[in-house]
Amino acid sequence: MAAADLFEAFGRKHVALYLWFKRGDSWRRRQKFVFRSKEEWEKAKKAIESLAAEL
Repeated sequence: MAAADLFEAFGRKHVALYLWFKRGDSWRRRQKFVFRSKEEWEKAKKAIESLAAEL
């Protein structure tokens, strides 16, 4: 399962993407990827869109 979150840390806003998995009856976070700026987001978005075109 995946989730996204907007949070503030050290006075700055960030967007995080989380990958979760279920083990037994509880959910655990497997990975967290944080975008600290719009530039980081645009760079990742461009890369993901080029890969998604291959689907």
